[in-house]
Amino acid sequence: MGSVIIHEDWTRFDFYAHRVRRLNYAHDGSVDCSIFKEIPKYRAGPLLPALRSLEWSHEMHAIGHPVMCIEGEFVLETLPFITSSLREIDLSTHAPFSLQLPREDEILQTFLDALPSKCPSLETLALGESMRDAAFSSLGITGICTLCLSK
Repeated sequence: MGSVIIHEDWTRFDFYAHRVRRLNYAHDGSVDCSIFKEIPKYRAGPLLPALRSLEWSHEMHAIGHPVMCIEGEFVLETLPFITSSLREIDLSTHAPFSLQLPREDEILQTFLDALPSKCPSLETLALGESMRDAAFSSLGITGICTLCLSK
């Protein structure tokens, strides 16, 4: 992060953070997504504690764009926004070319395994497009109404 974040910055942020119910982020390559993985170093807990819906996607329009799929590095970007109030999570990538993906991803599996405790009110989980294989048998979300998986 470019400058030091002071207490007054967080106070102002918190004033609005509790009002946010829906976050839709479509990454088009114009922002360095590593910034989202840095946020937990500056702030413990969820950034948007009343968040109900999280839509997070990466749009790959050019071959030169770094390849992203739903894998460990991708889900690490979303961690500051994972909260117990979430009812809907939609993670996706859109690549104009085929991807060869490794078979296993420990970070992705840990993320999926933690969802029941981190998001007990989760009703909809959508994981779309390019996604590595993961074991969904351990996904113990009892209240889930909709599970969408696409490749």
